[in-house]
Amino acid sequence: MPLDLILRDARLADGARVDVAIDDGMITAVAPTITGEAAQELRLGGRVLLPAFVESHTHLDKSLTYGLSLNRSGTLREAIARIHEIQARDTVETVYQRAQVSARRYLGFGTITIRTHVDLNAHIGLRAVEALLRLRESLSEVMRIQLVALAHPLTGDAGKSCRELVEESLRMGVDLVGGAPALTIDPGAEIDTVFALATRYQRDIDLHMDESDDAADFCLPYLAQKTLAEGFQGRVTAGHCCSLAAVNDHAAARAIELVRQAEITVITLPSANMYLQGRLDHGPIRRGITQVRQLLAAGVPVACGSDNVRDPFNPFGRCDLLLVANLLAHAAHLGSPDEQAEALRSVTSTPARVVGLTDHAVAPGCQADLVVLDSTDPAGILADVPPRRYVIAKGKVVAETRTSQWIAGVGHRELV
Repeated sequence: MPLDLILRDARLADGARVDVAIDDGMITAVAPTITGEAAQELRLGGRVLLPAFVESHTHLDKSLTYGLSLNRSGTLREAIARIHEIQARDTVETVYQRAQVSARRYLGFGTITIRTHVDLNAHIGLRAVEALLRLRESLSEVMRIQLVALAHPLTGDAGKSCRELVEESLRMGVDLVGGAPALTIDPGAEIDTVFALATRYQRDIDLHMDESDDAADFCLPYLAQKTLAEGFQGRVTAGHCCSLAAVNDHAAARAIELVRQAEITVITLPSANMYLQGRLDHGPIRRGITQVRQLLAAGVPVACGSDNVRDPFNPFGRCDLLLVANLLAHAAHLGSPDEQAEALRSVTSTPARVVGLTDHAVAPGCQADLVVLDSTDPAGILADVPPRRYVIAKGKVVAETRTSQWIAGVGHRELV
């Protein structure tokens, strides 16, 4: 029987040129030459082949709302107020339609797996959850979508309604418990409540941590200590961690060591944080992102995500993780060959572990979720941000590019 697909003359990230055999959605062989036939063969001519990109932190429910209520100060505080105005008017259908456009843009740029936070509050209720659960189901043949319940506050009388929404969302099928402790009166109590919910509903945790350039908002050490105390090692993700760059070197080093011991993965969001943070600085204006190089040097895994895409928090973005990795390399000074490779891992293998993928590689036995870049130069991937020639999900070509135009998603067509 012929195979489903053979990729001929692919170039791996290390420069090796190989054939890749795919059958029943899985990679069955990777070798210099594969004999045999397949129902479909793609001759890649030495183009670079990578595992598909993995988005570890985004907000599909908010995406593409820029212009519906403008954030004129550019601050996080005003962004929250503006999104609440939008959410008060949103329906399940409006959220679904915007999120679907963004998810398909991600797909066209080579992302097969997305972890998205979804807001729960008095303005939107459960409507965004309903929309993204529907989206997860409608795209299940070509994408994996994980949902994180994002609500604050969760403590005290003020947090009662939010806690109820989070619990209902978890019963509906939301995958993880989230939150934003730094935006609450008592961040420690907020973290405690998140752990209680995660334990009760047997979920992992993904928090917006210390999204501030103020050292007074620094809660990361408490999160690490709580993770160790509750035995949640390897089950906690911390996004943003901006305040880590605002504390002194001793406090930062201590926190990073605790994070390493707790096996917490840090997700940096360079686009949104460089746009939002440092708004009160008169010069020099800080970069807003966490201590990426120091975390990596300590052995802490660091993933990179898009965060907000064209909404009141960030007017920019195009759902292209390769472009986000390029921005990370600029912002975190990741320029050497090894550092650029780390930036590339921040949108492939590292976030794959965050979302629980154990078979995310160009190797036999792995699911065939792959992206072919229109480039023959592995060393130039981050510099060039080349078009995606083919996107392959579960062994099937789901998007391709046949034109040199590649601006904001123009130039590719989906086949799903």
